[in-house]
Amino acid sequence: MCHPSCSLQPQIRRRELNSYKNASWRYLGKRKRDAVGSREHSQCIAFWQGVCNVMSDWQAVLHGERQSMHLRQSTIHAHGVFLQAIAVACSSLRHTAPDTFDPNWYTSKLLPLREENWLRTNPEWEGRCLRDGRISKSHTSVELLACSIKRRLHIPLTETQLELEGAKKT
Repeated sequence: MCHPSCSLQPQIRRRELNSYKNASWRYLGKRKRDAVGSREHSQCIAFWQGVCNVMSDWQAVLHGERQSMHLRQSTIHAHGVFLQAIAVACSSLRHTAPDTFDPNWYTSKLLPLREENWLRTNPEWEGRCLRDGRISKSHTSVELLACSIKRRLHIPLTETQLELEGAKKT
């Protein structure tokens, strides 16, 4: 499956790559046993490179300026729930992406994410992907976080997502 190439600490490499793989399936709208063609593989790699380009904290980890462990302790975007959510949120972009599989196209679409406060202390995340300050990896958490990402990127919510958001408010 597709994932960004990055230098991860050996003890977390397998877990992180598995998170990227699972998120990639969600991005492609496929099940784990479905075949993935070279076109989809290339598109998926371009997507993750685009995401990596806008996440400055991820860049700091890639360049050895920050440890991923510290990033996971202080932010939500260094967890599988974020990877799943961004894949869900951006899967609709896949159908409008150019055939050149240019990561810069994705970067341009994802730039608003650069301004988001991804810190765990941001009250927006409580009840969305945090429960009592702890990361929640539930399906509902993924979907609620995907709704936040879609709003930031001006991607319309689906009817199901609108209903989920309505239920969260009550």
